[in-house]
Amino acid sequence: MTYKEKVLGILRELKTNAKTESALINRDSHMVLSDFSYGFHANEVFGAMSSVMLGAAKNITSECRKGPPKKIIIHTGNAYIIIMNAGSNALLMCLTDANNDIDMILWEIEKAAEKLKTLT
Repeated sequence: MTYKEKVLGILRELKTNAKTESALINRDSHMVLSDFSYGFHANEVFGAMSSVMLGAAKNITSECRKGPPKKIIIHTGNAYIIIMNAGSNALLMCLTDANNDIDMILWEIEKAAEKLKTLT
């Protein structure tokens, strides 16, 4: 099985188990793979914004001497956006409906991130 097939399998498992759309993004802000239903341009923008947000969070936590961030959670009125480390050069970005169980979703995303870390 190729790297791409393994990553897509993990993203599809997330979609099934946690009802999320997700993407693997490298630290250079480029989308590696995505199962987002948005177009290519939106995916590239998501990749860049996710990388910038994690970088800003690292700067903030460094200034506060609280250690590196493990995840970023954005909660809008109707969605959660979760960004998490998925290896030394990768981020996992997930989008899910706010009506879903956030604890279960976070657990599934953490499992997926750990699986992705073994691939990178």
